[in-house]
Amino acid sequence: SKYTAILLVPVTLLVVVGSPGARHWLRRPSFYLGGLVALAVSSPVVLWNAGHGWPSLQLHLAERVAPPSALQMIERAGGVALGQLVLFHPAIVPLLLGACVAIAVRGRADERHRFLAAASLPVLAFFAFAMSRVRDAEAHWTMVGFLPVLIGAAALLDEQLARAPRLARAYGAACAAGTVVLIAATFLHALTGA
Repeated sequence: SKYTAILLVPVTLLVVVGSPGARHWLRRPSFYLGGLVALAVSSPVVLWNAGHGWPSLQLHLAERVAPPSALQMIERAGGVALGQLVLFHPAIVPLLLGACVAIAVRGRADERHRFLAAASLPVLAFFAFAMSRVRDAEAHWTMVGFLPVLIGAAALLDEQLARAPRLARAYGAACAAGTVVLIAATFLHALTGA
């Protein structure tokens, strides 16, 4: 039901075109039939929106979008970056950005990382651009792009954990403990009068 689901189409095409083992699907009718089935499944959402004047598109592409200005986009980009730090944790964001670079570099030789890069980097680039144009962008929009990055980061962490210096492991434990405390405090605040 989210318009961002349309990003699955170019991501799928990037993965199939960029993976030698998957390119044979481009010659199979079932690949294109799958696209038609996906369109049929999403047609109620498309038809409802078409019949009601595309309210979400109007909101996100017209009402919330500020007049284009390079200076304003740069200013908003800072707000977007700050929102990512607040949403994902200041200790985690640099690691996610490092994982973005790592999966992009490893994707040249490893099809698994190529898939993760194709499923995340174009999506994050799209949201970085879109969020820098919107007056009141919501920090959670990038979550869909960071999910594949988290998988890549977990793989990298798994490889490095055994070789990590004691200080890095202590830092990671402190980050995990801090996150648990923040989550507990959030639930305490939300579910009680405390």
